[in-house]
Amino acid sequence: MASLDLLRFVAAMLVVIYHYVYQYSAPLTLLQAVTRHGYLGVELFFVIRGFVIVWSARGRSASQFVRAR
Repeated sequence: MASLDLLRFVAAMLVVIYHYVYQYSAPLTLLQAVTRHGYLGVELFFVIRGFVIVWSARGRSASQFVRAR
């Protein structure tokens, strides 16, 4: 699951860069054009998170899953 961890990190960084660029950058810069869809990193992060939670519940009862979390 290392590749999913990397993808979650990338999604989180997209959001951080998006907020930084739109908070401190001058209007219509090249960086803004590249990062304008960075807010979608939130949705990507939560889709991956949901997949990991369901995957970690595989083969366990509800009480085993709760205990493992």
